[in-house]
Amino acid sequence: MTYNLDLLEEHQNKLWVKLLAGKIPDELVVLSNPDGAFYWDQVNEKILKYFAKQCLDQPWVNHFALAILCLTDRNLTPASIMNITSVLNARFRDLFSYFKIASIGELKPYHVEQYVTGQIIPEHSDRQRQSILTGYNTFVFNLKKWLGTQFIEEIQLKLTSYMLPHMPFDNRDFSARAKANSGANRNPGLLIQGLYLTRKQRLTNKLFINIEPLYIACMFARFALDIITSSGARINELLQISYDKDCCVVTVDNSVNPPQKNYIFRLTPKGKEEPENYYMPEEVFKFMTEIVKTLKEAYRSDKLPEVEYDVETRKHLMPSRRYIFQYQSRHINVFTIIPRGCKI
Repeated sequence: MTYNLDLLEEHQNKLWVKLLAGKIPDELVVLSNPDGAFYWDQVNEKILKYFAKQCLDQPWVNHFALAILCLTDRNLTPASIMNITSVLNARFRDLFSYFKIASIGELKPYHVEQYVTGQIIPEHSDRQRQSILTGYNTFVFNLKKWLGTQFIEEIQLKLTSYMLPHMPFDNRDFSARAKANSGANRNPGLLIQGLYLTRKQRLTNKLFINIEPLYIACMFARFALDIITSSGARINELLQISYDKDCCVVTVDNSVNPPQKNYIFRLTPKGKEEPENYYMPEEVFKFMTEIVKTLKEAYRSDKLPEVEYDVETRKHLMPSRRYIFQYQSRHINVFTIIPRGCKI
């Protein structure tokens, strides 16, 4: 990385130089990789224009600038970056205005907690409240990984001043945990070891563990966290994911050069009747194919079976499909991952 501002004269006709030079710190404007290539050269033009128009006059401008460079360099799709940035920008406007916050340093965990738990701004939906932590933690998680691998320690120290402050919680600490506790008395879960092994252990006084359900449960957990982190989807949307062409969609964005693929789940949010787009990194789709392969091996079949949707509140709305969250020919939901009374 270099801070040679003379280089900007050679690139003065580039859009990012025109929009950002003198508006954000010089070290962010000319931030470059070890090969000397400017990170802003990689940023999608629509994202660049949105950032310049909507964020330059905000207290979080420098933090968003670094995060956009990070997500772009880590190959998230332009659609995903735009979604995360615009949603978090909107939520920050709401919170900073409500609490009359003037700088990022004044943002405290209790501000976010009051918003997420519905204590303030009552007109906002649950999805809006969850979106702030989803976008926030996506920025923080990716920046930690990126800074630690891309820059020497001296540069890392300079750039950490543009990191968002740590929040000691995420969405799972709120609605998901409460729902899991309230529903713990439902069906036996994925981690159940089976009658045969239970009886065998009792008769032989030895420990037997069926690895397959543990492995699949871990795959589901990682898959869910990847999606929540990338898109802001909630558990209700996650459980709708099916290995069908009307749910898993890949499009090509020809407005950028070279053209980029968008990986999309078409899912219906709570309170809505029509599906919406949830943009994903390519890695999420690749990992989904691994899950599908593992399930096929468990079924000893070349295809996933269609299973009945098993969330009581939406069961009447959802047809039988090849849902990703399934095991032993049953749809899995948040309450059946872990059996009643099991502590992990």
